[in-house]
Amino acid sequence: MKSLKLQKNEFRSKLEDWIRSSGDVLLDLYYPHSASGGTLYLLNDPAQVASVIDEAEKAKYGDGTSILTAIRNKFYPLRGMVSRELIEQMRNAWPGGCFSIVRLDSVWPQSLSCVGDGETREELISETEALLTEQPGAYLGFGEHPQDTDNWSDRHDAEVIETVVGKLRK
Repeated sequence: MKSLKLQKNEFRSKLEDWIRSSGDVLLDLYYPHSASGGTLYLLNDPAQVASVIDEAEKAKYGDGTSILTAIRNKFYPLRGMVSRELIEQMRNAWPGGCFSIVRLDSVWPQSLSCVGDGETREELISETEALLTEQPGAYLGFGEHPQDTDNWSDRHDAEVIETVVGKLRK
């Protein structure tokens, strides 16, 4: 995923601007050397940015740094409340390949909640059918998961910024 590397204050300012203009931003918080991948969060209020950066700076893993990567727009483009209509839209919009269904009402500090995913038509039918009983009233997003492939941001022409925060330990 190509990203524009910024200093912490530039990142903070741009992220706040993105949220004000786009409504929400997808953020990956990654602790290098933590024996796990990053965690995705949805930010929908500029006031959340300071809290995210503060949390990232508390890194207790590896060298003491954290990497914040933010994605503006293009993620989970099909959105709506759980309904038969939304399920049909998901099934009709799917071009084949990996897909994810996420709860867009889970926002920072709660991590993004994936409520369905798969790669086949059968999985899509099964995952979407379950939404009516397992996620009633939820506000969902559907699309290709941004972390599933390295070239997601290029293929979707998404804007991506990144910064490294924390104190380097020796």
